[in-house]
Amino acid sequence: MTRRAWPSVGGVESLLRHVSLALSDTHSVTVLALRIDDGDSSRVDEAFVRTAGFEPFSDGPVRIIPVKVPRSRQVMLFPLVTQFAPITRRFAYGRSRVLTGWVYSQVVGPVIARQLAGIDLVHAFVGDQLALAAVVAGRTVRLPVVVTPFAHPGQWGEDPASAHAYRAADRVVALLQDDAATYRRLGV
Repeated sequence: MTRRAWPSVGGVESLLRHVSLALSDTHSVTVLALRIDDGDSSRVDEAFVRTAGFEPFSDGPVRIIPVKVPRSRQVMLFPLVTQFAPITRRFAYGRSRVLTGWVYSQVVGPVIARQLAGIDLVHAFVGDQLALAAVVAGRTVRLPVVVTPFAHPGQWGEDPASAHAYRAADRVVALLQDDAATYRRLGV
């Protein structure tokens, strides 16, 4: 599970591609992604899971499948307007993120869960609300959930919703000692 997958260019995208291709030597690997393009993404797009959309495809033996949230469920994300509304956006990454993260996970998690047939493990290469949705999806279908969040202290990945997702996951992968220290500080 990821926000963006190859052919989108970036560090997370490149690492995910290499890990997926290596694992595909001995496992069946499917990547669920919101996007594969390098286009801009706004808070509105993120909140309402508005994506550029793409058709499922294969990167060698790895399947890349879009997460498509139906409009009927996107409407249920209306409370997330507080993340970008002029007066309330200044509080978007504070304690209110736990509530908006919960709303997001309850709306998007079931959509992801429906795409997990035949899957043995959910590995979310993302933090924030999408990580929480991946945890909810995994729990819904009784699968273990691993999160590799790529937090950048002071920028992203250490908000209350992200911390909640990390603590709810079965495992959290830290790539560096500094990452591990960040996740420990968040209660992992």
